[in-house]
Amino acid sequence: MSSVFIRYETLVCVAFAMNIVAADAAAAAQRERPPLGEPTATSAAAPDDASGAPVLPVADEAVTSVVLSAPASAPAPPFHLTEPVPAPRPAALMPLYGSLIGLQALDFDSTRRAVASGAGREANPLMRSVVGQPAALLAVKAGATGAIIFASERLRKTHHPAAAVMLMIGITSAYAMIVAHNYAVANRAP
Repeated sequence: MSSVFIRYETLVCVAFAMNIVAADAAAAAQRERPPLGEPTATSAAAPDDASGAPVLPVADEAVTSVVLSAPASAPAPPFHLTEPVPAPRPAALMPLYGSLIGLQALDFDSTRRAVASGAGREANPLMRSVVGQPAALLAVKAGATGAIIFASERLRKTHHPAAAVMLMIGITSAYAMIVAHNYAVANRAP
């Protein structure tokens, strides 16, 4: 799907042309009306064209001042009529996603073993209530994994692929240290 870009200058030119047409139509309508202040047979809000919408006069000076106040030489960013195409996925992201999923599974196993051995306890106070319930712990781990991958993909799609890779490297490194610590604690059990 290709994106359609319209430059700001093009939009200004189109708006200027539409204002000129509206000003010409308003001027023609004013020539046909009596001057302001004179009573007319129709009300001021009566429709003036076939569509039923009232025609409002447009001051030529206002249109000219708005158009001339825009800088003509400054390049403007493109205007998107459709959503921009997401940045391509860096080759490192998919293996990092797989590593995160594997590390979450190992964290699940190592946490359960360390707590079951009696040598360890859950250090995260938010997770203490779910450690004794395998289904709840698995649900929390799956939710955390999904949220991390979603955040990384969101970064990538908003043209920050390097930040997405750095996020995943940092999180997978942290989980690797947590898993190594949990297994060390589980192996210290008497």
